[in-house]
Amino acid sequence: MKMTEHQITEIEFFRSRPGLLTDCRDGSSARDGIYKVIKAALDFLSKESSKDVILRLEGQKVLVRAYGVGITDPEEQDRILFGPAWAGMMDAENYVRHRRSYYYNGFPAYFINILSADYTFTSFHDGLQYSVNCHKGILAEEKECPTKERNGVELCFTLDSKIFKDYSFNTAHVIQAIKYTVARHEGLRVSFDGELYHYEDGLLGLLKDEVGDKALYEPIHLCEEGIELAFTHIDEPVTEIVSFCNTVHTWDGGSHVNALEDVLPRYLKTFLAGKLSSINPMNGLICYFGINLLDMMFGNGGDTVYAEHMWEYDSDFNKNNGNKITDEVESFMNLKAMKEG
Repeated sequence: MKMTEHQITEIEFFRSRPGLLTDCRDGSSARDGIYKVIKAALDFLSKESSKDVILRLEGQKVLVRAYGVGITDPEEQDRILFGPAWAGMMDAENYVRHRRSYYYNGFPAYFINILSADYTFTSFHDGLQYSVNCHKGILAEEKECPTKERNGVELCFTLDSKIFKDYSFNTAHVIQAIKYTVARHEGLRVSFDGELYHYEDGLLGLLKDEVGDKALYEPIHLCEEGIELAFTHIDEPVTEIVSFCNTVHTWDGGSHVNALEDVLPRYLKTFLAGKLSSINPMNGLICYFGINLLDMMFGNGGDTVYAEHMWEYDSDFNKNNGNKITDEVESFMNLKAMKEG
């Protein structure tokens, strides 16, 4: 394996400006970048290798092991470690378009390498073990040897303490990142600290897990192509909407949440009138909401706000997104009312 000059330049660029990839705080908040890195590792392995993943933390070292077929394609391994080699493959306009989409469409696996002091990628496949070790994003060593390990992939990395100063992992925040990830990946099972995290029914399972017996009625669940919604009410003066765009937790909402907040109160007031004591149907609402898009765009570098019109080239694709969400929820509410009536 040999790194291209473009890959080296890009890694050095982002290591000198890590805030372009994520926030670099110490891990005291669930929003901090170190948890996004963990989620990115789980996202990657669930898509590329397996639905059975083991996560271990050893101080500041993170080990993620997935059991599956392994990754043997050299080009795929190169992409995982150092990112796509766009330079020279397309004209300037398409390069900018693809780069923007890639950087803001979640958190690619190779960002983990960029942000780590040490990073080792290992693929186990049919009795062979192939390992690549990188130091501060740059290839340091690669080797291949026989193994008796089960097929699959392992990522082992230690984030750079010069980027994430005085950081440490908060177990509760790690568990939240795991729960949000498995809720948005059908069939994914993650073992961590002696517990297995898995939701058969996506966001509905997450909602039931979080709300427990405080729910005032059986949670309502909408799950169709491109949209998933699960909500209920509790007898507390709170309103909580947790939103996702694909697998990304959009902490600060965005156009998809604006569309939901536009239509949901009207139908809550109409169809749940007998079950809610509050005049405001949003009072006591606990809602988990996700949309799925082929190409999502964010309104900030932190991936926390989804924007319909982030770039002009994507506006035609996204311009009706809010209307679609409104129509889907409205149709669902009408159908449920007819069945209950």
